[in-house]
Amino acid sequence: MLERLVSLAPSAAGYSNLGYARRMIGQYEEAEHAYRLGMGLEAENPDLLNNLGILCRLRRRPEEARRLHAKALALQPLSWRTRNNLGVANVDLGKLQEAEGDFRAALDGAPDNLEARINLADCLEQLGRVDEAEHEYQHVIADQPGHPVAYLNLGLLLIKHRKDFGEAERLYRAGLGAAPCDASLEWNLSLLLLRLGHYEEGWRLHAARRGVVPALINVPSLRFPEWHGEPLSGKRILVW
Repeated sequence: MLERLVSLAPSAAGYSNLGYARRMIGQYEEAEHAYRLGMGLEAENPDLLNNLGILCRLRRRPEEARRLHAKALALQPLSWRTRNNLGVANVDLGKLQEAEGDFRAALDGAPDNLEARINLADCLEQLGRVDEAEHEYQHVIADQPGHPVAYLNLGLLLIKHRKDFGEAERLYRAGLGAAPCDASLEWNLSLLLLRLGHYEEGWRLHAARRGVVPALINVPSLRFPEWHGEPLSGKRILVW
């Protein structure tokens, strides 16, 4: 329907929306085609430049993504969203100090933007500034207790850099209290519990991995039931 409407009344905004719709269902080639048709009508449309930049990142073309976001920023220098996108492209290219500046500039324009703050925290962690990264994640949790990514990333930071498994477990559980059934939190909690030897709960939660990376989980069709932690004495188990 959207494609027909755009064909009847072509516009940069219409092609931008069509490209976004295609990208969201994984049709990257068709999305790029729509964006480029839109740019043929309006080459300096910031939304098209930003959307095409995001798509280029997804298609592993970070240099092109950076160029597109930079061009969009030149057209909208006060856009925190564009500055944040440029920061993500710089992270992809390993330009972490430039990315930090982009994320801080985005927060100067929109101090309450949690996406830019989480990106800043991740960037700081990659720069080895773990205390600063932890502070930024705590800032997000304080501002929006229901934000699952902050709990997840801070938990991973505590495991990797502090070996503080108890606090990481507390964070994952607090995150699930705020965002029940979040698959990423459940899966990472399961991995931690299995690491700590809490097998019954760990294996039960481990099924959440299917919601995190469904394309990578190919459930085999078998004649026997799936194991859910019951005793295996005298039985065999297939691990996949």
